[in-house]
Amino acid sequence: MLIDEEALRLKLLPEAVIPDPIPGGLTPAAVLVTLHQDQGEDWILVTKRNENLRQHKGQIAFPGGKFDTLEDTHIVDTALRETWEEVGILPDHVEIYGSMPPFDTISSYLLYPFVGRFPWPYDLRANPDEISELIRIPISHLLKSETYRTGQREYLGQTHQLHYYDYEHTTVWGITGYILFEFLKLL
Repeated sequence: MLIDEEALRLKLLPEAVIPDPIPGGLTPAAVLVTLHQDQGEDWILVTKRNENLRQHKGQIAFPGGKFDTLEDTHIVDTALRETWEEVGILPDHVEIYGSMPPFDTISSYLLYPFVGRFPWPYDLRANPDEISELIRIPISHLLKSETYRTGQREYLGQTHQLHYYDYEHTTVWGITGYILFEFLKLL
């Protein structure tokens, strides 16, 4: 499947701004839904986080992290910087289409999911301090009903609806599953 880029841009926010003050003591953060074309179709890139990390260890995630007031002028800079640090994609090599609406996470982040495209093939380099594996998934696979399921989990006394996507040896779920669910609805 090839994404209609112009239609996608129209469904995304053209820019994202961190509110001042930030509500509820949340920490601003950003991820990049990393698109690329290969074999005549669109793919996404996700990472498997190392087991030795303090937060979100072993989880499947989009490249991203916390806003850094010393390095990031805008929240989109966070997504681009973290993508460079985690998987080696230069910020100048990413075409940002826009942002999905930010949302609060159960781990106290105000998370901004940006959508962007990088050229393929690309010399990806997983940062061994953070990333144990890079995983490419075709969008067409994610749109198949048999790869998707929902479930519920309780966390800190609240029940949360979860979205799961299975691909080969990987299950995308949690916040990444939620972002993926919302992104696929845009298509």
